[in-house]
Amino acid sequence: MKMLKFLLLLIALVGHVSFAETVYVATNGSNGAVGSLDAPWGSVQYALDQVAAGDTVFVRGGVYSERVVFNQSGVSLKAYDGESAVLDGSSFVVSDGWDALLDLNGQDD
Repeated sequence: MKMLKFLLLLIALVGHVSFAETVYVATNGSNGAVGSLDAPWGSVQYALDQVAAGDTVFVRGGVYSERVVFNQSGVSLKAYDGESAVLDGSSFVVSDGWDALLDLNGQDD
């Protein structure tokens, strides 16, 4: 009977555990893909909108002309090993003179 209670408790605890996910973005990716290394997403912002705290977004080498806003805390954004990823805001028009290319406002970690 003790073993049965232990197993039920273990099943209940495992049901609440979440595992960190690793996803990928590449300049030749598509936001209709699954975000894997073989089928990466096409934009950094799209990836950040899909992940949860504890997840990591690896950005493959290339230039990304987009503004990036972190909508939640605890997400890691990293360049893929050995590659250089660049966020380029040179084509953006800023109407009020103050707009961040990378917005972390209100987020922790």
